[in-house]
Parts: sequence; C-alpha cells; structure tokens
Amino acid sequence: MGIEMAAVEGMTSVRRPFAEVETSRPDFDHSAALTFTKSPNPHWKQGQGGNDYQASLEKNHVEIDTYEAGRPASQPQLQTHDLCSRASTNWLIEHEVEDRL
Repeated sequence: MGIEMAAVEGMTSVRRPFAEVETSRPDFDHSAALTFTKSPNPHWKQGQGGNDYQASLEKNHVEIDTYEAGRPASQPQLQTHDLCSRASTNWLIEHEVEDRL
C-alpha cells in the first residue's frame, strides 16, 4: 500500500486518506473492555529523557529550526508546535492500529 503525498499549505503530508486508513482497521468490537496500563517506565522522573527505556534513540529524528530561512516570520513557535502536535497524533494513531492487529 503506497503512501500518498499531498501538498497542504506549503507543507508535505505523508498521511494516507483517512477513509483508506479506516477501511484497513478491524471492525469495532463492542465486547472489548477498556484497559489501563502502566507507562513504559513507571519510575520515570522529569529530566531523565524519553520514557521508553532508550528506544527513541534507535529512531530517526528530524531537527526543526523555527528560524530557518523560508519559514514564516510570524509566530514560528506556534507553527512548530502545531507541526509537532500533528506528528505526535499521527504516531499515536498509527501505533494504536499496529498494536491491535
């Protein structure tokens, strides 16, 4: 299944159309119970880095320079926050689907 590239307000999106993503998911299970789990590292403290036992160090990271040439001058921090929020949401959605398959 290929990833469709779409230009949205000058940014490139690698999200597949939602209808395509939704059809690839299993049917809703009314009998599934809500479960609560501990975080990956329940003893994590602020300042200790990622809460994933260093697993994030094995991933590729993208540095975002809010003052990079070509970025809009107005409110660059808010635009970066929006970009990071969307990326985090996409990651959570994709991994939730993978965990249920």
